Amino acid sequence: MIISHDLKLIFIHVHRTGGTAFSNILKQELKQNFEVLPQHNNIKTMEPTFLEKYANYYTFGFARNPWERILSWYSLTHFNHQKRIEEERLRFENFVKTDTVSDFTTPFFHYNSLDYFTDPNGE
Repeated sequence: MIISHDLKLIFIHVHRTGGTAFSNILKQELKQNFEVLPQHNNIKTMEPTFLEKYANYYTFGFARNPWERILSWYSLTHFNHQKRIEEERLRFENFVKTDTVSDFTTPFFHYNSLDYFTDPNGE
């Protein structure tokens, strides 16, 4: 997440949407006049009053076709552990059903891009 207090804008980086490339361009253009929060922070992971605190800031991020995005996430997390096609199909089905990746203890990838922009109260 990138915050520019001068321009009053907040960029929320949604996983697997080209956000790293955009963040790099944004940082280059903003020079040193920005604050960087952890890359994939989102409104749900911030304090409950985050949106209120920056109510007059333009908040934005990017969405991607949900099927392409989920396949991109799956491919990234299983790139070095490819299996035969039938095993791969079953593993992908389990991945989609359980919303977990074996390398991570808790799921942090939100399937719905809106989850990155919604606070714990549903705002």
